[in-house]
Amino acid sequence: MKPTITPEEFIQACNINRVLIECIFAQEKSFIEEVIRKQVRIPCDFSIDRVALTGHRVIIIIKFEDEIVERNIVIGLPDVYTWYVEEHNRLSGERK
Repeated sequence: MKPTITPEEFIQACNINRVLIECIFAQEKSFIEEVIRKQVRIPCDFSIDRVALTGHRVIIIIKFEDEIVERNIVIGLPDVYTWYVEEHNRLSGERK
């Protein structure tokens, strides 16, 4: 199989994934309110336990506060990107 991306592009993609995951955890409260709760009705408190990117989807594993139970939530990458841009703009505006 002939590679379709260069090694440099592969490293760049890995770095982008890492940064996106770090942003989700850094702004967890915003991500929960602006992305997860708008897509999935979850009446109780929870936190983000793990995040994985696969293809055009982001898999969020949440852990409920009072239980050992975990739940996987799959969110389209475009929705996460929209949140990322809005969060970046909001934070940039706060710094000025």
